[in-house]
Amino acid sequence: MMNGLFGFLLGLVVCGIGFAIYLYLKKREVKNLIETAIELHNGFMNQRFRVHFSNPSLTEFCIQLNMLIDHYQKISIKFAKLEKIQKQMLSNVSHDLRTPLTAILGYIESVLDDETLQRGEINAQLQIAHKKGLNLSRLLQQFFDYVKLEAEDQPLPLERLNLIELVKETVLLFFQTFTEREIMPIFLFPDEPIYIMGHAPSLERVVSNLTQNALNYGTQGNEYGIKIEKEGQNVVMEIWDKGKGIPSNDLPYIFERLYTGIPSRNRKLQGSGLGLAITKILVEKHHGTIDVTSVPNKKTSFIIHLPSEK
Repeated sequence: MMNGLFGFLLGLVVCGIGFAIYLYLKKREVKNLIETAIELHNGFMNQRFRVHFSNPSLTEFCIQLNMLIDHYQKISIKFAKLEKIQKQMLSNVSHDLRTPLTAILGYIESVLDDETLQRGEINAQLQIAHKKGLNLSRLLQQFFDYVKLEAEDQPLPLERLNLIELVKETVLLFFQTFTEREIMPIFLFPDEPIYIMGHAPSLERVVSNLTQNALNYGTQGNEYGIKIEKEGQNVVMEIWDKGKGIPSNDLPYIFERLYTGIPSRNRKLQGSGLGLAITKILVEKHHGTIDVTSVPNKKTSFIIHLPSEK
């Protein structure tokens, strides 16, 4: 009987020791969780919760917490980048608005303050102010268009279009500019029509934006061309020039809103940085993609892939 009692007491002691160890480990696990939470709260976002616990539910809980922290960290990085872009955007917009506005006011004040001006001189000043005003109006419209496109989730109303005919009609609008600069556009099109599901005004704007971009930056090479062909289930459209090109460090950002490249670029030619951003959105609304390649003074190409239609 004594042996039985001793065995019972020994069992209680072992159980007590085991329970004490369990409580200690649980306390230590909770302490580790608290310490990690405090470090995260203090801004050490690289910290993560341990995921090896005696309790499977606690382990799974910590795994989910770590996934949530990873997601939050990615969002924070993206938000910081967007905040930087927004600041640059506001800086660019304020500069691009201030420049023509200052010029307009300057020409008007010149007319008002100088009573010796002849009628012809007054008309010349007002014509310049009017031209600056039109440029300012176009810039504001482009900015509002971009904001609207980025905010809208509604798909474009698509219809079956002959892409080759649409491109020809759009480029024809630039005929006078090509003539003035002694450039003969190169068209590399197949003999048969190529159809896509598209929104005509949006595609016309895509071609216009890329053509105007080539005229602004690429006419030093005296060549402008468009090539359209089918590749499997896709239609590929390439618009190229052989001008100064795009520096390699600018290429990754060329489609970002209000990115205008290196500051030293000629301000008379430099755009708002919205044209290519709008182009990218419109292409994506057609379920397509747009890429750019550039070898300065050799060839700069914007390449668009769109789903084909029979």
